[in-house]
Amino acid sequence: MAQEVWVVLEADESGIKEGSLETLSEARKLVSLREGHLAVITIAGSEEVQRDIQPFAPDVLYVPPPEASMLGPQTLGDMLADMIGRRKPAAVLAAETIFGHEVLADVSSRLQLPFFPDCVTLSWDQGGRLVAERYHCFDRVSATLAGRGPTVLASLRTGLINIKKGMPSSKTQVEIMDGWPAQVSAVRVLEFIKADPRTVDLSDAEVIVSGGRGMGTAENFQRLWELADLLGASVGGSRVARDNGWIPLERQIGQTGKSVSPKLIISCGISGATQHTFGMKDAKTIIAINKDKNAPILKLADLGIVGDVNEIVPAVIKLIKEGLQQRAG
Repeated sequence: MAQEVWVVLEADESGIKEGSLETLSEARKLVSLREGHLAVITIAGSEEVQRDIQPFAPDVLYVPPPEASMLGPQTLGDMLADMIGRRKPAAVLAAETIFGHEVLADVSSRLQLPFFPDCVTLSWDQGGRLVAERYHCFDRVSATLAGRGPTVLASLRTGLINIKKGMPSSKTQVEIMDGWPAQVSAVRVLEFIKADPRTVDLSDAEVIVSGGRGMGTAENFQRLWELADLLGASVGGSRVARDNGWIPLERQIGQTGKSVSPKLIISCGISGATQHTFGMKDAKTIIAINKDKNAPILKLADLGIVGDVNEIVPAVIKLIKEGLQQRAG
């Protein structure tokens, strides 16, 4: 009998969250190892969402929400626990986000099922048990965990998995499920407020402008904040930037600081010492500006610019402002 794997989908008005697409990619690989069956759990029933799912999974378990307002993790946990009790999938996966973690933790507590949070890889052992790899001690130690029981829950760290689509199915099979509890939880999500890039934790930032020794002075470093504001980005830096007081400790990227995995990081005046690049190696795209053509950061970058960062950054800021003015006009 094929093992069924579920992915709890996160979506909003802008579409499916990237973390969910990464989890779907990993789930596709997982089911292929055991000739399993992949299904997506969603309360977003729009045709657009179903179309976006097609390249990853042919089956959608759609659970129509009991009311129009957005529901809290506790109610979603009630629904998912009921569905797991009836169908007993081998694994239920979600992205390691506040939403995904809270929902799976709630289900784990209700059904006394094993839950592996913040996993970096998933596989099966010879006995058909789900095996997860997790990092500890600032990602310096790796642990391998094996699940017990009929169903194992796991959340996958975002920003690590390359999104790989399969061949779109000719028609998505949508199965409407009835899994909502009789009593809807009093706790519900009324609105999502986008985080301020200036204060958001760097681990959650999608775009980062990062500076180092090459910025020269605190005044020059302030230009990075101006650039970041124009791009809707967060600001980080190297240990030198922290030591010089240009950024606080929580904005330092590297082995003794934060590990980040943004969609884009712009590295300004950073040589690329291993201690620093360790914390940014999982960025999707890296743009580096450095006047030393032999700087290690340029070998890591997707796009390298050789030149004086204190000339290039002001020029980029000027171009962006001119473009915004033309668009406004």
